[in-house]
Amino acid sequence: MSPRSTQTELRNLLGCFLFSEDDVFKRIDVLSGGERSRYALLRMLLHPANFLLLDEPTNHLDLRAKDVLLNALEGYSGTVVFVSHDRYFIDKLATRVFEVADGAVHVFPGNYEDYRWRKENTSSAIPPSAARKGGAPIDTLDSQPSDAPKDGPKRLNPIKLKQMQERCAEVESEIEEMESRVRDLETALLTFVSVEETARLSRELKENRAALDQLLKEWEETSQMIAAQA
Repeated sequence: MSPRSTQTELRNLLGCFLFSEDDVFKRIDVLSGGERSRYALLRMLLHPANFLLLDEPTNHLDLRAKDVLLNALEGYSGTVVFVSHDRYFIDKLATRVFEVADGAVHVFPGNYEDYRWRKENTSSAIPPSAARKGGAPIDTLDSQPSDAPKDGPKRLNPIKLKQMQERCAEVESEIEEMESRVRDLETALLTFVSVEETARLSRELKENRAALDQLLKEWEETSQMIAAQA
């Protein structure tokens, strides 16, 4: 967006990052921690650099704002290094995953789906994202075993497929609700009330994040099975 952006364009962008009505006139020094994070992301989109280092960029964002951020970063021509627990965000944006473990950094080409595939499989087959594109980059392509099964994925009967599609829609709704709950808890933790309340909120946040991870995993697995039937 250019420096000559209209007020309407700016207000629409602010709305995507949950700033509405009188919120758009707030001074920076009165913003909460979550609001400042969203403002920082918005400012970054208006004044991009050639290198971005992002720590949990989807925190405090709803699904709409997350998609706006994803679209902006996907069209970004510079380098982005980010830390995130959001599997959907990682899978959509990452082109290389860095795993820090056992005192070393291990680099996995591809997105989050490819990373999981490489961790769970030892056979030399093409990673999932490469297979969908009909090939793979030279540095990530392994030879296909000559005795690999020729059959495609097992076909599901229409009733089972419909049940899976309905469950996938239910999980999407549950993910949205859980993400909203996580954001509320994160915001609540920004204001200190008492040690006991902080401990309670922290426990609840940990439980909700774990539940969200399970929902994301179920959604990912179900979506892949549905897509395989196309």
